[in-house]
Amino acid sequence: MKVKITNSELKNIIKECIEEVMNEGVTNTVDNFNVISNLINLTDPNDQFFYVQIIKRWKDNKDKGMVKNVGDTYHAGAEYGNVANGTAFKVHNAQELLNLKQKIVAYCDTNNARAYICCNPRSQSAIDNFKPTYLSGLKRHNHGQLPKYANYADDILSAQAKDGPQWTDRPRFFFDIDTKNRNIWATTKAILKQHNVPIEMEYETPSGGLHIVVANRFAISNLQNVITQLRVFDGYKDMGKNQTVHANMDGKLILYSNVDTAGY
Repeated sequence: MKVKITNSELKNIIKECIEEVMNEGVTNTVDNFNVISNLINLTDPNDQFFYVQIIKRWKDNKDKGMVKNVGDTYHAGAEYGNVANGTAFKVHNAQELLNLKQKIVAYCDTNNARAYICCNPRSQSAIDNFKPTYLSGLKRHNHGQLPKYANYADDILSAQAKDGPQWTDRPRFFFDIDTKNRNIWATTKAILKQHNVPIEMEYETPSGGLHIVVANRFAISNLQNVITQLRVFDGYKDMGKNQTVHANMDGKLILYSNVDTAGY
């Protein structure tokens, strides 16, 4: 059953969204170290880890001299941290994460960057086993040569999100609401409540949006129906990650951000 929104209500919501976009450009500090540290509970800490990565986004820094580039640590308009240079970390317990806070915060504040943490743990043995296949594929699609970014294969594979019913070890995800509009927040929560979606935590994003974290997607009887209903704000069009509210499977949670930003 679809949520009914009248034409006048939908027009008002769209109008408010346009006004919000026109008034973007805020600094909203997000510090999730304490709450996210409570989510770290590994069954096999000798093999598993939570991947933390500092990311400097072009759209947060395009007015600060950052240039879109294609290089070792650049991709899709961002500079991605890696373990080798101390801008990414493999965390095995809550205290280890909290011990990194001072270093991560200092780097983020200095570089107008954000720190993210993958919402589900990774397996080092699984990464090591798949890495030869991954590198072989890169070589095959690059005229027999490995591209420069192959040096960061371990980081790339650690950061990759996985979706599909076979990925039972990655149950956590979040709904990404890319608007400050509280009406949309409330309607989204009403839809989730209607489907008994168990909300684990939520937090505001640097640009004033909202992330609603769900611990176990497999506990939702018909997740696809929920996702379909949440297209109500976009005229029920399937716009993928460009939807006003979309499901980010196995995505990265914001661990820390104090950015001067002009976009979600």
